[in-house]
Amino acid sequence: MNPELPAPDAPPPLNGRRRALIMGVALLSDAIGIPAEPIPPLMICIDAITAVILFWLAGKPKWLIPVLIAECIPWIGVFPFWSLAAMALILKPKST
Repeated sequence: MNPELPAPDAPPPLNGRRRALIMGVALLSDAIGIPAEPIPPLMICIDAITAVILFWLAGKPKWLIPVLIAECIPWIGVFPFWSLAAMALILKPKST
């Protein structure tokens, strides 16, 4: 295997554009989710779509699953978990 090429299952690099998209999706989801909290089916759909997009953009980090579970608990989703998860993704130091 060529050492210059990433492994096929390696997550994509988080460049500036990808980081901005991750943060934008998370902020938009939290902004829409807070007023939609009284309507649980709508909230679950918003959270599921957000999770799929963030998994795709961030390279499938497994620690986003507890965030999805927390967001699906009624009235706990008012806390901006997606935004905090996005900040953790963006500020995470690069692994060597």
